[in-house]
Amino acid sequence: FLFVATLTPLALWGCSLNSILWILVAAVAMEIVRGLGQAIFMDQINRYLSAEIRATGNSFVSLGTRLLVATLGPVSGFISDHHGIAAAYAALGIIYAVLLVLFFCFWRKIDVQN
Repeated sequence: FLFVATLTPLALWGCSLNSILWILVAAVAMEIVRGLGQAIFMDQINRYLSAEIRATGNSFVSLGTRLLVATLGPVSGFISDHHGIAAAYAALGIIYAVLLVLFFCFWRKIDVQN
């Protein structure tokens, strides 16, 4: 899980490079990571949530995803308008890395089985 999670900001930073080869490698890596991450994340949801609240858990995941898109979309658009696409990818990589660190800091404090 940690490998899949840390590869995403690396791929975003790779998309901010000037080399078309690195951009293509990073874009393919992001899609592979997205697929693996989705499978791993759904397995974690199925493992830790009981059947009675699994649909609610999936709804919260969907809500979180939509909120991230709704907030990061305009932010990345603003950055790309004023500083370019490379800066937007670099900023998204930084934001994702910060969210990842916060997630791992608070992960053990969340008790989903009680």
